[in-house]
Amino acid sequence: GTVKMKQLTVTDKWISGIKWEDGEPLKKADFELAYKINCDPASGATSLTFCNSIAKVDFTSDTEYTVTFHPGVQWPTYFTGSLGYYPSHQVLSDGRKLADVPAAEWQTLPEIIERPLSTGPYVLKEWVKGQSMTFEANPNYYKGEVKIKRVIIKFIADTNQAVAQLLTGEVDVLGSETLGAGAEVQTVIEAGKEGKIQAFVVASPTWEHIDMNLFTK
Repeated sequence: GTVKMKQLTVTDKWISGIKWEDGEPLKKADFELAYKINCDPASGATSLTFCNSIAKVDFTSDTEYTVTFHPGVQWPTYFTGSLGYYPSHQVLSDGRKLADVPAAEWQTLPEIIERPLSTGPYVLKEWVKGQSMTFEANPNYYKGEVKIKRVIIKFIADTNQAVAQLLTGEVDVLGSETLGAGAEVQTVIEAGKEGKIQAFVVASPTWEHIDMNLFTK
């Protein structure tokens, strides 16, 4: 006999006018390159489950493509499964175009792991390993230049030192991922009550869940 199965088809539409930080427009070749590299086992991807569930991809324009999954595949979070995009036009220091570099080499490319091109509001300007990363406003951001021109992310191993820098104004924002769950949290909360800083209590970033195996024979 035959079994009828649902087949999921998703069309992703991107906003027109998106540009890379060097001014090059986002185009179809960038989406094609991301699909090619991310779904290549030689790229070092830890999981190809999503890629293996795809039957075909139709790249129809510079702002749109359609993903057709194998019959029976029903991703409940299909809207988060974007293929992404890479700068196919980028010329590397050795003269090659990024689009021509084999997937196996991507993990060692400085242009990818240390100085990737951006289409977002900020571009990476300086990276002092183990100390800080400096981002500056992207002049080619499709929504226009952002109000905050520079963002510096510091890596502070000592949580007590991190809190001390927050209280002295040396650091503007301190996240819960740095505070952890020690006495430093109480110090921050008390400083917030005293009006020294603004302290916000938010839900934990940890997602606790139980997965049931419902696929029985």
